[in-house]
Amino acid sequence: MSIPYAFACVGFINGMAIQFILICSAMVSTLLYLEARRILASKYSFSDIAEKTMGKVSGILLNLLVAVALFGVLTLYMILFSRIAISVFGNLYKPICTDTPLSDRPETCTTSMWNEKWIYILILSAI
Repeated sequence: MSIPYAFACVGFINGMAIQFILICSAMVSTLLYLEARRILASKYSFSDIAEKTMGKVSGILLNLLVAVALFGVLTLYMILFSRIAISVFGNLYKPICTDTPLSDRPETCTTSMWNEKWIYILILSAI
């Protein structure tokens, strides 16, 4: 979600270099993970490898870390989705404004729920 922003901050050439380094790092870590599974004869997950190499507490800590990271990513996605959805769907429903020129009251408009973040966060949570 943040790759376009990162490219805008560091420039295209630096962005491509950073992207290439990240791809290489992911590839090396995947190969190390697969080799650790082969050496330990493990058919399960990261937590199983962590338990076999560093003890039972490390497996629990790793699962907790993954849960916190996933919760953070999902929360960020919901906020980002709500901002994008407001810009896309917020203009579909125009609020009805009543103008009373003879009155001293200013123009009053009813607000649309499609211009609020909470509705999109609820929709995304339900999905």
